[in-house]
Amino acid sequence: MFNVRNGEKKYTAVLSGGVGINSNVTQRVDHVLSNYKLANVIEDNIVTDMLANHPNQGRSVTNFDILEARQCGEGTCKQESPFVIGTDAFSRYLRTITLCAQLQSARDGVNVPVVIAQ
Repeated sequence: MFNVRNGEKKYTAVLSGGVGINSNVTQRVDHVLSNYKLANVIEDNIVTDMLANHPNQGRSVTNFDILEARQCGEGTCKQESPFVIGTDAFSRYLRTITLCAQLQSARDGVNVPVVIAQ
């Protein structure tokens, strides 16, 4: 978690790890629990910016093009940063990929903890 700025506006961002589901049971459990925990951290700290560690996740490639094309002046931009998605959207994203990992694990016969989205 770290602070970022868009002109004079300040935000809190998080670099989100991969969403891929590993075949290793221990890694699947870690994946589910880690994303669920991160969703809670995001809600508790009002994180609004999602930066994915893979360029094709979280629309990073497209978002960098949007950033480059924005019209900005002295400390202000007419358009919001495309990385600012809001706390609710970021939390829902993580809870959704957590649920997907739980469902895929169940299909594969892998026992992972069931965490319920709030």
